[in-house]
Amino acid sequence: MEKRRLAGIGFLAGRWPLHPAKPTIVFIHGAGFTDVLWRRQVAALGDQANCIALDLPGHGASEGPGRERIADYAESVYGFVHGIAAPRPFLCGHSMGGAVALRLAIDHGDRFAGVALLNTGARLRVAPEILEAITRDYDAYVASLPDFAASPNTRRSMLEPLLREACGHEDPAVVAGDFRACDAFDVMGELWRVQVPTLAVAGEDDQVTPPKFSRYLAEHIAGAELQSIAHAGHLAPLEQPDAVTGVISRFLLAQA
Repeated sequence: MEKRRLAGIGFLAGRWPLHPAKPTIVFIHGAGFTDVLWRRQVAALGDQANCIALDLPGHGASEGPGRERIADYAESVYGFVHGIAAPRPFLCGHSMGGAVALRLAIDHGDRFAGVALLNTGARLRVAPEILEAITRDYDAYVASLPDFAASPNTRRSMLEPLLREACGHEDPAVVAGDFRACDAFDVMGELWRVQVPTLAVAGEDDQVTPPKFSRYLAEHIAGAELQSIAHAGHLAPLEQPDAVTGVISRFLLAQA
């Protein structure tokens, strides 16, 4: 794996240059996170696909500012995918990243080979307490993530250092903007426009975007597949990386 940057967007690449005969998975992180969220999947799926985990504008190694609309993040990702000339691109988004992936599948579906949507929904609402916590004491907010975003089965001692690396150094103003973008997101009336193969993945213990959110996606997107990750909360790629890798791998194989 190697870190690279293109046109102001930082990203983690499983290989570079991209293999022209392999599909490309573009991993999109959630609100306030970075490419660290997907590091295990990038490493594990490298034999099967080109794997790219990007930092959205204003996050990690990418230049700012952040965005306050999902559609604006989506256009940034669309330009990035075009810029790297990704062969047969699939989108894989977590939480806010899933909203970005949905927006792209609706607006530019002919450009993508499929979409995987983890711990996300067609409509995202944010509790005011989260925005207040971010602006009041960002370090305390990051420290509190295991309390409400992880499964009770997830060991804090494993998760806490990953969270500090993945989101502990972000700009609180950018993170707050992410959550405002999530709060305004609603494509419930547009899911019929998603015409690409779709995988919806729920964490069985997710209290932020409960499993019913993923079920709704699977029921309203034609041909969508639904998978559930046991012993995972909202942070499934970190909590159960092998199980998440497995469902993504099987989804890719089904589209081969």
